[in-house]
Amino acid sequence: MKMDPCELAPSYVRSIAPYQPGKPISELAREFGLDEKNIIKLASNENPRGIGPRTRAAIDGAGALVQRAAEARR
Repeated sequence: MKMDPCELAPSYVRSIAPYQPGKPISELAREFGLDEKNIIKLASNENPRGIGPRTRAAIDGAGALVQRAAEARR
């Protein structure tokens, strides 16, 4: 009997909803009645304003905790 590798993951990991990709430009244009040439689409996880101040502070504060992995190349 084969074991399902997903069963090895904790239940809280298995309960995470799958990633839903953003809509393609053609679909956005059709949905909103826009010309595709006038659409500048960021990836679904991008922010046109850049990193927020609270996020920057959290990253800066955690800097000492971050460890760099050893180089894989020799």
